[in-house]
Amino acid sequence: MSLPAVQVPTSARVTLRALALRDFRNIATAELRFPADGVAIIGENGHGKTNLLEAIAYLELLRSTRGARDRDLIRFGAAGFHIGAVMGGAQAQSCGAGADRAGRKKVTLDGVEITRLTDALGALPSVGFSPADVVLVAGAPAERRRYLDIVLALTSAPYLHALRQYRAALARRNATLRDAARSTAAAASVAA
Repeated sequence: MSLPAVQVPTSARVTLRALALRDFRNIATAELRFPADGVAIIGENGHGKTNLLEAIAYLELLRSTRGARDRDLIRFGAAGFHIGAVMGGAQAQSCGAGADRAGRKKVTLDGVEITRLTDALGALPSVGFSPADVVLVAGAPAERRRYLDIVLALTSAPYLHALRQYRAALARRNATLRDAARSTAAAASVAA
């Protein structure tokens, strides 16, 4: 049995038309234009294919998909990195992101600097899948929940707001429980 092809309305498609990188991982500079009908990225091991894909994903998540800190994404000897993209079919026609060694991050949409990073999340929607993502199917339920939290936060501002409130409440609850446990332990040691 074959599944029918999913047709995405043309108006809902976001295409990556151009990408510019400066001092990102092992890439000193790169300016790429992408044809409308797609592209294949081919190259030798260690030449930056995965880094290129990570740069594209960075523009959506504003963080590394491989768990690296921003300062670790900066090419050796450089002061900072920058990633820029031109898009078609998106609310913003261009987006950019970068960081310096001091930890300052700068994000722009259509050339305007964004002060709240959450306003730029998902500016360049992308879907990445790697062999490590098999954990979504075979792994613990916590991994699936984490993945769904990310997807929903990128597609729904109200969900992102609710998720932040939930995480803040959870942190407060955990701090209260830790403090109560310490107080109980301290009282028990004084009584003994």
